[in-house]
Amino acid sequence: MHELLQPPKQQASEELLADNFADYFRSKVATIRASTASAALPDIRPRLVPPLTSFELVTEEEISKLLFNLPAKSCSLDPVQTWFLKQLTVPMVPVICRLCNLSLQTSLFPSSLKHALVHPRIKKPTLDPGVVSNYRPISNLSFISKLAERVVARRLTSHVVEFNLLPTRQSAYRPYHSTETAVLSVHNDLVYAIDNKRVSLLVLLDLSAAFDTVDNDILLSILANRFSIQGLALDWFRSYLANRTQTFTLAGKQTASYPLDCSVLQGSVLGPLGFISYTEEDIVDVIERHSVLPHIYADDTQLLASAKPENSSRLRQ
Repeated sequence: MHELLQPPKQQASEELLADNFADYFRSKVATIRASTASAALPDIRPRLVPPLTSFELVTEEEISKLLFNLPAKSCSLDPVQTWFLKQLTVPMVPVICRLCNLSLQTSLFPSSLKHALVHPRIKKPTLDPGVVSNYRPISNLSFISKLAERVVARRLTSHVVEFNLLPTRQSAYRPYHSTETAVLSVHNDLVYAIDNKRVSLLVLLDLSAAFDTVDNDILLSILANRFSIQGLALDWFRSYLANRTQTFTLAGKQTASYPLDCSVLQGSVLGPLGFISYTEEDIVDVIERHSVLPHIYADDTQLLASAKPENSSRLRQ
């Protein structure tokens, strides 16, 4: 009876193959990037911030805590199941610590950790599972890869928080900035406008394939100029982004391995941080230049403009 009451699980149609997904997603990204290829490169203004030139080395205690707190999710790329690795914490912590520190000291992210298995995930359970455009690509990475990313993410986040490098009106992938703060901020702006007898126009924008079309060269330039990531730290990010590959997988079938020339991976640890860094300056500056209040949540942007009723026609201009 319990099973009968459960809603049906949405699974990909058997008519769709891994190659269908690979062709669709890769073509979509290529089309979007081609449509913006003629655009001028962004003028990335340097910001005077004390530089982060190298990453603090990780300790065995930090690795031990990470192993304890991270969920026991595994990827088929892992040589052993994560739950088993977590049981071997005592002998494995020094080894993992040594590997992470070698990566930080040499500014090299191992090539063996740069491959991703891409699994299509349906966007909403009510969508037709037989339509390829109803899916988003989620990258599955090895456990050690994500653990190394988390080590760097903690150091990058500490640098960003210390020098307040992200916009106030950005509510994703950072401490104390959640969906709740985004809703409260927009709600407060609307109520404030109403209290002042003003009418408001709220526009909601959603970028298509936002994570998948991030230009790596521009991202590196933003990290260098806007976040003052320099030296060995910047070299580490350059190595992390370079020469990545991906394989699309569905129902036990896999495609060939494809090079990944752009994007920050959905399913990675550093991907979300990379994306909000990528959009840190451009979007907010453009919006505020037109006297519009922005609020950003990942790749969703809210634009809010208010005016006296007699001037409301200007809101549509």
